[in-house]
Amino acid sequence: MKLTEQFKEARIIDIKVPTSLAICNPSLVASQEGWDVLVRALDPVPYQGDDCEFLSSENWLVRYYPDFSVRSIFKLNDLDFRNNCREATHGLEDGRLFYWKHQLFGLFSGLRREGNKYFNTMVLSKIDGDTLVDPLVIPSPQGQEREKNWMPYVKNDELYLIYSTQPMEVYRYTGKLERLGREEKQHAKLTIPPLGGAMLSGSSQLIDWGETSLAVVHHRRKSPLLGKLVMKHVTKDPDYQRKKVQFDHYFIRLDKDFNLMARSKKFQFETSGVEFCAGLALGSQGILLSYGVMDRLARIIHLNNKEFDIIW
Repeated sequence: MKLTEQFKEARIIDIKVPTSLAICNPSLVASQEGWDVLVRALDPVPYQGDDCEFLSSENWLVRYYPDFSVRSIFKLNDLDFRNNCREATHGLEDGRLFYWKHQLFGLFSGLRREGNKYFNTMVLSKIDGDTLVDPLVIPSPQGQEREKNWMPYVKNDELYLIYSTQPMEVYRYTGKLERLGREEKQHAKLTIPPLGGAMLSGSSQLIDWGETSLAVVHHRRKSPLLGKLVMKHVTKDPDYQRKKVQFDHYFIRLDKDFNLMARSKKFQFETSGVEFCAGLALGSQGILLSYGVMDRLARIIHLNNKEFDIIW
């Protein structure tokens, strides 16, 4: 199911920022004044050698009024932090916005490249205007060289970080990571088996959904082999790298102990190639999702309650 084809009347908001770079992977959060959106900007042309900086990288914050007219746009000043933090030398990727104790935060994946090897480390920072305030590096609890796609959730003024949803692994952050001991529970309504054969990753933040929580995850899978061969060797598709993998998305609902209660039908936003949803918010008449398309577009889609129900 492609949302823009299934729901032709759904409102789509194109996110624009004043940069020459390509923009993608926005993260939407509701604010007291309307909406805040974090947008990643990057060089659409990959680096050309070891002496070149890898992927020019920017983060922009767009603040909207409730009707999505623009209040302000500015680029986050992250160069001082990047210059002094080895783990984020080559940029802060795919941040998720959330409010915690009435302050705006971003949870980013810091990037460092050495030769042909990539390292990603999670970075948590308050955001005040265009400034990152007291950014903190969070080492991998598993000792992994690449950490991405953790899902923040604020509950009772405590910050939880969902490290994995399959299997479920959750941490409370109190200045350090504390793995949450949970009561494992299988809900009767869950009839869909665990997703297999590809990489299942977090996408959006979690938001409150009644007594439960709601989020979007994505399932990364390879395109069919024949299609990849045609794109690479016959049509020589310039977007081959972005089309050789496909992303399916799912809504999930979790109970108060972070057990999986339900999972929606799979969906895409616009295409079968690279898409990325890093934002989810509750609107007055439905759900809003922010997403990137093919590493060059940043958009928001507003699904009304009836459309949202169909996905389940």
